Amino acid sequence: MTASAISRPGEQDRTSSKLAQIDWRFVGLLCIVAGTGALMLYSVAKGSWEPWAAKHLIRFAICLVIMLALSLVHIKWWYASVGSFMAWLC
Repeated sequence: MTASAISRPGEQDRTSSKLAQIDWRFVGLLCIVAGTGALMLYSVAKGSWEPWAAKHLIRFAICLVIMLALSLVHIKWWYASVGSFMAWLC
């Protein structure tokens, strides 16, 4: 993506621009770590996915989708919502 594409009005609000700004190497590293954990759980369960490994992968996939969805929310919304969250917390 060029600097002129980022500086155009409304260009940063596009989903494709936001997805391009995600650090995909970090997401890949998370997937490798979760996959390694699933393989360890598979091994401990004597070659069966059912007791732990399948649940682990399902939870990871759900949380990965939530993480990616939350990363698409505009940062100004997060700043605005902090005040109401802190009021709820206290």
